[in-house]
Amino acid sequence: MENKHFSDAQLQTYYEKLLTDQRRVAAIEKIGGGKFADLEAKAIEEGWAVEKFHAEYQHRTMPDATQFQKTNTNVLKTSALEAIALSSGGCSSVYLESQFDEKT
Repeated sequence: MENKHFSDAQLQTYYEKLLTDQRRVAAIEKIGGGKFADLEAKAIEEGWAVEKFHAEYQHRTMPDATQFQKTNTNVLKTSALEAIALSSGGCSSVYLESQFDEKT
């Protein structure tokens, strides 16, 4: 059996890559905190960058927009839009005050 010898430079490169990967794994585990173990495992196994994992994690933890209730969807009434149009068209404030109430 042949004995393989590695140079100091090769070993140094290997250890640097190993350390970089250990830091990547630690960062993924820190961000994920075990909340989505399947996502953490996939990111680690597939060699995802920490930034990619963080984006996917944020996507999963983002609240579902469909759960929020719509409130006051008709904010501007037709009369308010009409008053805005007349005002921007140059109608006098005296005329506008005579045609619309204070709420408009």
